[in-house]
Amino acid sequence: MQLTKEQIQTIDAILEKKGIKYIDIKLELIDHIATQIEQEMNTKGADFETTLCLALDKWKRQFVYSSNFFVGIIHSFPKIILNKLVSKAKKYFFMSSIISAIWIFLINYYKNNMIEILKPFSTIVSISSVVFSIIMVVLIVLINYKSKPTTYRFLVNQSSPILALSLIVIAFDETMVHLQLFYCSLFFIYTFFMVKNYISHKNFIKSIEIIK
Repeated sequence: MQLTKEQIQTIDAILEKKGIKYIDIKLELIDHIATQIEQEMNTKGADFETTLCLALDKWKRQFVYSSNFFVGIIHSFPKIILNKLVSKAKKYFFMSSIISAIWIFLINYYKNNMIEILKPFSTIVSISSVVFSIIMVVLIVLINYKSKPTTYRFLVNQSSPILALSLIVIAFDETMVHLQLFYCSLFFIYTFFMVKNYISHKNFIKSIEIIK
């Protein structure tokens, strides 16, 4: 027995009330819950309301709100959403940490030589920073224009404060080129992940439009 459109909409409305607003998570969760309900109704002959309550009870821990350093402690999400956001945000943090560790080592041991070697690239680094800024601004505008909420969109928006790095990079002169390049490297990482999340967002939206 398959659930009716109205029953699916009932599950959707309940999840919305529980804070599951990102559609990539919500559609996946609806599919899991609907499958559990259908199995219970087919094997035990129970009614929809009863099996719905039982299914939601199995997921109740995933609906508990929490926050995490990696996505910003000012934000609070149901656990099922938070876990996905944190798993992605940790990748950004890990990559940034590696870049930072490498540059701290190089700056401490080869600072004078690095400055002389990198001075000719100061202008290129500044221009690259501006280009990354433009890309990020365009992505933020496009992903928020007449779009639906997904975890990918949140991560793109959450990366927007990194735009401040462009001002830092441009403000440094050639004697600080080693720091210019360091910040520009971080800028590149976040721009890369923003592009990746933007593409994932657009592909997901297209996929649900095709299904409809």
